[in-house]
Amino acid sequence: MVFFVAVQGVGLLLDMLRLLFSSFSGTFGMVLELCSEMFLLASTPIWMLK
Repeated sequence: MVFFVAVQGVGLLLDMLRLLFSSFSGTFGMVLELCSEMFLLASTPIWMLK
């Protein structure tokens, strides 16, 4: 439960960062989005194993 709230918080933070970066540089924003999604996908099963 706490983990999912944390993920939502991180997701909101990444969304704000992505908005800043996308207005700054579209390509960098897309790379950041890809990295953040891959990180979330990778961290969820790792957390479940703990």
